[in-house]
Amino acid sequence: MGGGPGSGPLVSSGCQAQQLAVRLEPQGLLYAKLTLSELQEAPATAESRVFGLPLPLLVEREQPPGQVPLIIQKCVGQIERRGLRVVGLYRLCGSAAVKKELRDAFERDSAAVCLSEDLYPDINVITGILKDYLRELPTPLITQPLYQVVLEAMAQAPRSRAPPSPEGTRGLLSCLPDVERATLTLLLDHLRLVSSFHAHNRMTPQNLAVCFGPVLLPARQAPARPRVRSSGPGLASAVDFKRHIEVLHYLLQSWPDPRLPPEAPDVAPYLRPKRQPPLHLPLASPEVVTRPRGRGGPESPPSNRYAGDWSVCGRDFLSCGRDFLSGSDYDHVTGGEPRGAADFEDVFDAPFNPHLNLKDFDALILDLERELSKQINVCL
Repeated sequence: MGGGPGSGPLVSSGCQAQQLAVRLEPQGLLYAKLTLSELQEAPATAESRVFGLPLPLLVEREQPPGQVPLIIQKCVGQIERRGLRVVGLYRLCGSAAVKKELRDAFERDSAAVCLSEDLYPDINVITGILKDYLRELPTPLITQPLYQVVLEAMAQAPRSRAPPSPEGTRGLLSCLPDVERATLTLLLDHLRLVSSFHAHNRMTPQNLAVCFGPVLLPARQAPARPRVRSSGPGLASAVDFKRHIEVLHYLLQSWPDPRLPPEAPDVAPYLRPKRQPPLHLPLASPEVVTRPRGRGGPESPPSNRYAGDWSVCGRDFLSCGRDFLSGSDYDHVTGGEPRGAADFEDVFDAPFNPHLNLKDFDALILDLERELSKQINVCL
């Protein structure tokens, strides 16, 4: 079939595949091949079981421990186990194909998903899945009431000039329902832990707020105060984005470190122990109570305080040396025959001398204690 410059398209029929030729002006032809096929009904899209599902409904279906969805618990656990020192954590994106595979696995059965390093060696895949899940929540974790509460706390902070207490920051979440409060608490604990490793992963609270501010807060929040002039939706979105970062940054900075034990509350004054008065001993008379000893040597103590092998001490076991043993104070020690330096010379000649026993040390210690008691009473 043919035609002039102004003629319509040329169509050759006779089979299911149709060829079409269109003449172009001022010159040229455009060829197209059309294949006819029967219209088939598209398969119904599978219902989402995890992503995009309301948080309370998912928790009710899974019945997870702690009222936190399994996908959050499993991702956070793996990230804290092997990703805290990864540079750029939550900033880098993993493979889209692997993320799609992991997403489908969570949609089939969250309880059966294993995030081991052998199956998913790239931690960025797991961080990406976690952010995707939080981003697709129908209601963001930081709701409008919580957003306003945090803004009010931020407005009062400059006036008080005192850093917010960790317990006070946790109290801000009391306006949330139980499921949302448990989930956001776990997530803030996790992000606070990630920021504590910022020397390794470079993820400070500010950087984490940039990554998670648009994820945890809705795309459009009501302004804190009415604007007189507006330069369009672009400026409003930029202001909201900045607010999101500031709100999450405030929460992360004042959130308690999960690795530290909780601070003990202040004890009420009436529960504090009373200060005891100083103890005064009646030492008017300079008497010394001593324990009588026989001439045969000191008593053996009920328990041996000096247990051990003393035979290896040798002649230099006393820091004061031999002069101490031959001094006048030691010659006048009572409780046995006085022993001169020559006697002790024989005792310490060899490190394994059988004459060295523990009773000698007991006698020496007890005599020194008695002499010290005399000096104390003289001073009194």
